[in-house]
Amino acid sequence: MGSFLPLGAWVRSPSLRSWPVLVFVMLVTIPPVAIVVFYNHPDLATFDQAARILAAYFALAWLLLIGVIVRPAGISKLLLIVVVAVALVTQVPLAITLEQTLHSSNSNLLASVFTIGVPEELAKAIPVIVIALVARRRLTPSDYLFLGAVSGLVFGASEAELYLTNGAGLGHGAAPDLVAALEFVWRFPTDPITHACWAGITGYFIGLATTGRYKWFQVCWVGLAMASILHGLNDWNALNGHWGWIAVVVGSGLLFLTYAKASPPASAAREAGGSTAPAPASAQATARPTAATYDIEAELAALKKQLPDNAG
Repeated sequence: MGSFLPLGAWVRSPSLRSWPVLVFVMLVTIPPVAIVVFYNHPDLATFDQAARILAAYFALAWLLLIGVIVRPAGISKLLLIVVVAVALVTQVPLAITLEQTLHSSNSNLLASVFTIGVPEELAKAIPVIVIALVARRRLTPSDYLFLGAVSGLVFGASEAELYLTNGAGLGHGAAPDLVAALEFVWRFPTDPITHACWAGITGYFIGLATTGRYKWFQVCWVGLAMASILHGLNDWNALNGHWGWIAVVVGSGLLFLTYAKASPPASAAREAGGSTAPAPASAQATARPTAATYDIEAELAALKKQLPDNAG
């Protein structure tokens, strides 16, 4: 009966209680929740709630995909919760304060980079820096890249939700602008992942500094500068919404993937920085004999037992 309805596997198998599985379950659950919330009470308050749920949905979807691609070895559920919590508390207030102080503008590239890119990328780096101060050398650069991506997902989802709820006539009693509606809806899948890519690049360089392979002042600014320039190009009026903007978004994604696969393994990080973190499961697996090796050894042992009988 267990083969037909293996519910006991949830109790026995840790893999079915891993964070990717939990994210998958949440992705299945969130859409009907959002529909029920708004359908039962279709007003401004529930519109805002549904927008937050929709923002969280796409952020979780991207989180699941990024987790599969990066496969961070040292990230626990607790670290994810800490990053999300710090991001929710610090990111938006800090970014808004800095942008207002700098009189943010995207009218030219220089202003777009320094008054929008730098403040927002700095705000997204704060949760990663908090983890770096606590975990120090126990994590690899790819782990920090993943944490940066999580921080970026939170920021991008928050930004998309704010754009939608404050959009042109959307949910505020006025006749909706259909062009604006489509633009704001498309922000939900695009904003989280682009912010995740930029923040992940920053996180990677923070990781390089925490492993001890480089001094923090040698590398931390590199990731922040790259992310800020890409962010500024993305928001620049001359590119945003045009074909060149697509090139910036695609380039950001490819650069993120490059750093995700370029991170040194945990063993190299330990040798360079003295970390005591355990090796990834893949590295440990190479030290153990495979199932095929065990089968060959068993066959040899059986043959040795049979040889004396045959000789006699």
